[in-house]
Amino acid sequence: MRFALGVAFCLLALPAAANTVTLRFVYEDRPLFPYYLGDGSSQPRWPGVTIELLRQLEKKVPGLKISFERMPWQRCLASVKKGSADAVVASYRKDREDTGVFPWLASGPIRACAWTATTTCCTSSGPRR
Repeated sequence: MRFALGVAFCLLALPAAANTVTLRFVYEDRPLFPYYLGDGSSQPRWPGVTIELLRQLEKKVPGLKISFERMPWQRCLASVKKGSADAVVASYRKDREDTGVFPWLASGPIRACAWTATTTCCTSSGPRR
């Protein structure tokens, strides 16, 4: 349930029209078991629980297409910051606040909305380029 709630924040920007919307998710090219597995830029057959859950979400939300790209960590953060990626699989940390938009309440980041205990949806705050 927490996964669905967390990703719901990411999907609030989807238009109501029946058009297909593609969200580009980036994540690190090194494994972080059990969240994502494999090394390098290729997607392994068993990608890890976070990627598998996002794929399940994609199947359940009409008009949603999620593309995944693996890259070095600093490139992931830079891609979201400049708007060439829509989201990065990352945890909330104060030093990442200028990278993107995390789900927040007046009391601070909504940690319960993470799709795992350590990862949160971080979406780009700027227009896509």
